[in-house]
Amino acid sequence: MPEEIIPKQYMRPGVKALILNPENKILVVTEKVVRHGVAQIIHDFPGGGLDFGEKLEDGLAREVFEEVGLKIKVDFAVGNWDFVIDSIYHEGVKVHVICMGYQCRLDGSDKIDMSHNPAQEDIYEYEWLTKEEILSRGPDYMINPDMLKAVSRLQP
Repeated sequence: MPEEIIPKQYMRPGVKALILNPENKILVVTEKVVRHGVAQIIHDFPGGGLDFGEKLEDGLAREVFEEVGLKIKVDFAVGNWDFVIDSIYHEGVKVHVICMGYQCRLDGSDKIDMSHNPAQEDIYEYEWLTKEEILSRGPDYMINPDMLKAVSRLQP
């Protein structure tokens, strides 16, 4: 895209899956994100950006399958959060990320497969944690403290 038509700020809707396994543990992924030469390690839930016109639940299922190879059933919304970050693609461009979190359950195997990630995110680790374990790690554990509010709303 020519530099003169790149917006200096934009909004990006996203969806995140708070996936409960049969033991009621939640999947948390660890990812290395590099923005303009600066690396950051983040703990996150699987999910990502929606494509234009894509339904929330369809986008969530697609993103989870792409990132970790799991098939899910979406139960219900557990929270929203937002934050502003620097674009990983264009220096000087800010992105306002608006996320919707959903409680989900596995629809099949719990075998994680991170080898088919078309966005090539550097997701290199995952953990299945209890609600209490996530909440005890405090507000700095996730990229946004409102993610912890969503965790507190999960229902076994």
